[in-house]
Amino acid sequence: MHPATWIPTLLMTLGLMVAVAFPIWFAWIVAWRSGMRRGIRRSFALVCGLLAYGVVLMVDALFLPFDMFATFTAPSLVDAGHDATANVIFLVSREVGSWVGVVCGLVVGVGVPLEV
Repeated sequence: MHPATWIPTLLMTLGLMVAVAFPIWFAWIVAWRSGMRRGIRRSFALVCGLLAYGVVLMVDALFLPFDMFATFTAPSLVDAGHDATANVIFLVSREVGSWVGVVCGLVVGVGVPLEV
């Protein structure tokens, strides 16, 4: 296998792992710098991570109807001649929904440890 094919995939995978683990690492760093005991530090990082991932799932669940509309309803809207409506549904589903969940997760992942 040529390195030009697997190195970008490896780097993207590592970047995704860092991004997914960011809320827990950030909570751990905040807890470590505040001088919490080790057991409390672990619980604090776990709770902050669960809150961040829970917010991501909750926000993504709010955009689930748009994903269903993009999959099932938008093609029939295009066939019926409602291209603009189908494009809006498709763009909200594919672009806005995925980024809103990630941004909300990062905001909660940074905001919760700093406020507690």
